[in-house]
Amino acid sequence: MNSQININSEAFGYCFDMDSKQIIFTFKGTLTQEILADVGTNLRTRYFKDRILGRKIFSVFIEAAQNIYHHSSDREFSPLRNREIGSGMIIIQDLKDFLLLYAGNVINQEKIPDLKERCDYINTLNAEQLREHYKEIRKNPAKGAGGNIGLIDMARKSGYPINYNFSKTDKGMAFFSLTVRVDR
Repeated sequence: MNSQININSEAFGYCFDMDSKQIIFTFKGTLTQEILADVGTNLRTRYFKDRILGRKIFSVFIEAAQNIYHHSSDREFSPLRNREIGSGMIIIQDLKDFLLLYAGNVINQEKIPDLKERCDYINTLNAEQLREHYKEIRKNPAKGAGGNIGLIDMARKSGYPINYNFSKTDKGMAFFSLTVRVDR
């Protein structure tokens, strides 16, 4: 079966579908630091009239993207960075009263229990507890990139629990997806 699409005839449909769903950003691929910087600048510019919203969505986007960059099991070699970097997807939907950021990437199924436990714990904390937990983790970071503060920071900035899902795939892998809401 040929899975090739006729982009000339289908591009309008894709674009129209995204517009009808108020999708303002979609990306799938390797998230380089340059892409992060460009999209971050674009988000700040787009929401410059509402600086609080702009800062929140910028921060949530950067944390989600850095999680993909550092933790995705789907990796590609970057000649510019001379190392492998993570690949995944991010979508931002701009609805009337809030924005939704969807992010996802492939992880090893062995990481599911720890990641589920961290997400569930973060989702039990109120704003003050999140702030204290964030400060504690910053003082005593875990080994590896970021010290595991990305999920905490996304919950802090959004003010809502992180919705997440694991979809098991073949060869011991899973697709980890999350949704973060940011109110206007």
